Formats: sequence, structure tokens, C-alpha cells
Amino acid sequence: MMLARKLRKNGNSIKEIALKLHVSSGSVSIWCRDIELTQEQIDNLQRRMKDPYYGKRAIYLKTVKDKKDQTIAKLFLKGKQSISTLSLR
Repeated sequence: MMLARKLRKNGNSIKEIALKLHVSSGSVSIWCRDIELTQEQIDNLQRRMKDPYYGKRAIYLKTVKDKKDQTIAKLFLKGKQSISTLSLR
């Protein structure tokens, strides 16, 4: 509980603390409910929340991009194969 409070005072998010301590985010929220963050810490948390490359969003976006690239490659190969069978006319 003390470590959770220390991490929260340093500006860590509730979910980050919960993952680090292997407890539920509800428990961390209760332990840290009286801790007020500075405006800078709040701004930092909000910026990270919207950052698509922070946390698991980056993994998700990479997966989506890889899937799209594979689809494009397959369609390109299919188009290339169908064009090679065209006659000169």
C-alpha cells in the first residue's frame, strides 16, 4: 500500500501501479484516493492517454499495420499473376 501511494505521488497512473504491484486497479484507487496530483502530472497522464504509441496501443497499431501490409502484398501478387496471363491484344 505504501509503495502504491509513493508511485501515485510520482504521477503514475492507477492502472500502471496495479500492474506493477499485481493488484486490482480498484484497490489502488482506494489506497490513493486522497492523493492530489500536480497539474503537470495530470497533463502528462492525459497526454499519454491520447498517445497512440503508448502502452498496448502501439502493439495493436503494429498488428493492424502488419495485417494491412500482408493483405496489400497478397493483392499485389494476385494482380501481377492475372496481368501476366493477358494477351498482347
